[in-house]
Amino acid sequence: MIGQEVLVGRLTKLVELARKRAEVLGHVLLLGPDGCGKRTAAHTIARELGVNLRATEGSQIERVGDLAAIVNDLDEGDVLFVENVNRLSKDIASVMLPALKDFELNIVVGKGPGARRMRLAVKPFTLVDTAEKQSECPRDLLNAFYAVLSFQPYGEREMVEFVVRLTARAGTTIESPAQALVARLAAGNLARAETMMRRLRMVEKQPVT
Repeated sequence: MIGQEVLVGRLTKLVELARKRAEVLGHVLLLGPDGCGKRTAAHTIARELGVNLRATEGSQIERVGDLAAIVNDLDEGDVLFVENVNRLSKDIASVMLPALKDFELNIVVGKGPGARRMRLAVKPFTLVDTAEKQSECPRDLLNAFYAVLSFQPYGEREMVEFVVRLTARAGTTIESPAQALVARLAAGNLARAETMMRRLRMVEKQPVT
């Protein structure tokens, strides 16, 4: 990961501690605007822990059954990455809370007088959620996070480093002044820089000036 020294430093310590204790990493909430690198951080956490990552979006978990299917499919220690936790419904958030604290899902089966509550044990996992601001996270869920980490704005030097890395990955030849211009126009947004670089790949004349 480029930049974000404070965030990377804290994540490194958390991952190392989980490895040392042979424990499942505590749940993590990543805060920052779209395009700042939250998805990259989630995948990096899973890769450093040597576990699988299951990704979804908050609004896609519409029913308790959806949540149960996702969580039940996780192996011990896996990372469940949920983007935009603020888009979870209140009902889903209330069911998710015991799954985070006690690794247990409380599910209501049936309707009316015949309805009954079932407890479904799930394997311990790590939830990595994202939101732009901490205030957007459901209050009940907020207490379940082991770490709440915020992304800081990227400086011009870091953006240039990111563009150089994108250039090498894409196999495109771009002159240094053009790389610096892309970095400046992206205005600290990694996703915007990636979009611009995808467009530059279509330029026939190389190197791009």
